[in-house]
Amino acid sequence: MRFLPFVTDALFSSIVDRDKLYGSSRVMIPAPRFYVLYNGEQALEGHVMRLSDSYLAKDSEPSLELTAKVVNINYGSGEAALKRSASLEGYSFLIAEIRRNMQGGMARDEAIKAAIELCIERGVLADFLKDHYLEVSKMLNNEYDAEAERNAIRQEGKAEGKAEGKAEGKAEVAGNLIGEGVPIGTIMKATGLSRKEIKKLQETSKPG
Repeated sequence: MRFLPFVTDALFSSIVDRDKLYGSSRVMIPAPRFYVLYNGEQALEGHVMRLSDSYLAKDSEPSLELTAKVVNINYGSGEAALKRSASLEGYSFLIAEIRRNMQGGMARDEAIKAAIELCIERGVLADFLKDHYLEVSKMLNNEYDAEAERNAIRQEGKAEGKAEGKAEGKAEVAGNLIGEGVPIGTIMKATGLSRKEIKKLQETSKPG
């Protein structure tokens, strides 16, 4: 989805005479290739992403398609792109070191600082990191903050779902016991629901 506005802008900017778009002659354009550089920690499900995978209605021959090759740039992945680009391999090494430091118990700020210093010491992106130490550190902090926020939201959603499921389960049990004529006190002990909650269920379970 993010590629769509980018490729449209890029193609339109390469066409100097916009009037050609409404003429009868074919307008020749550069052939685009799309790549997604992946350095996430989850296992890759596939090496190609397709826009049509997000369509609500599936079509064997979609009228609009965009495919992107997913390149795993995690350090040690064996991806050829890392060997062809020293900068990309250096960035991959930096991220791997940050993760390793955090897994070893370092706070995020300390992990980033230690990883950057190690890269400089080993000559990995050394000149760039020396000149842009603060900018890189801030960018990486923001990146990990965003990831932490996404993880927190996912965990919160799971917790809410579990809590809702438990509440629904208790209400269902209480409803069954009410139907069997079990005393309120017994239902309270069995479900942990309050007297007020059980009486409310009694009211809703009465025939209309």
